[in-house]
Amino acid sequence: MQGSGLDPAQLVLERTDYDDPKAGPSVRVELTYPLDGFSMFPVDEFIPQGLTASATTKME
Repeated sequence: MQGSGLDPAQLVLERTDYDDPKAGPSVRVELTYPLDGFSMFPVDEFIPQGLTASATTKME
């Protein structure tokens, strides 16, 4: 992240363990990074919550 000019301290990571009725025990990981003030283009007007990426997988 630092190589791209992003501040790693602003990255928010959330992990949620849950039971999926079809897949069984699963985990969801969500990464969020705020974009306000990051770009010359007013990204925060169009994406006020910043960028979010998530992945879900079955625990084995």
